[in-house]
Amino acid sequence: KLKVAVRANAGKIAGLGHVMRCISLVNELKERYNAEVFFVMKDEPFGVEAARSRGFGVKTLPVELTVEEDFRNTRELTKDADIIIADSYEFTTEYLKELNDDKKLLVYFDDYYGIQEKMFLPVDVIINGNAYGAPELYTIRARSDTKLLLNLKYTPLRKEFQNVPKRTIKEDASTVMVILGGGDASQGLTLKIVDALEQINKNLKVNIVFGKAFSYKAQLQEKIKMCRHNYQLFENLTELVPVMIDSDIAI
Repeated sequence: KLKVAVRANAGKIAGLGHVMRCISLVNELKERYNAEVFFVMKDEPFGVEAARSRGFGVKTLPVELTVEEDFRNTRELTKDADIIIADSYEFTTEYLKELNDDKKLLVYFDDYYGIQEKMFLPVDVIINGNAYGAPELYTIRARSDTKLLLNLKYTPLRKEFQNVPKRTIKEDASTVMVILGGGDASQGLTLKIVDALEQINKNLKVNIVFGKAFSYKAQLQEKIKMCRHNYQLFENLTELVPVMIDSDIAI
């Protein structure tokens, strides 16, 4: 039976995006190949709960550990896996080298973000599902035999986002969705967006979506009491599509 290990982190700073897109991928592997999947992640409750609540086993690492301790523990915990899927901005070239061996397929999600822009990726498969994903980004950043899965064709979408009906885009938007991921790693940027929206002199309905890692819920609830627009808060949604369809524009 195909065994797949996912090495990803989640939390108040990292949010849930890395874990959620890995879940999109491994759900397909489970469905198509009956794969046995487990996650290896730091013991942050938000990420661990996200994986376990969707039926995946989780092997945890201490939150505070050195890079060397991390890859040594991860290598031990994933020793029986056939495929390792790695997704974190924390991983370095040296870290990925330690995970890679001839007996496993190492898959890496790359966003060409921050320090990643100059980082060599010693992996077997690179997934960059962003609109800017292009082969030129990997001319000197990957081995010649690395399989590149690039651009929107390879964006991992959960089932709920597939086959969504087409809609007409309004020229005059009246409903706004604000969504910055499962947390708010941008130091309260959601609150600043509310301040900016309040400067718009028309009646708006504003749908604000956030997850359990969001640290500013109480402040947000107090702020919108004094606001002119109609604000609706959605916490830890299991289905996002209805809110998306209800909104004319998203931030």
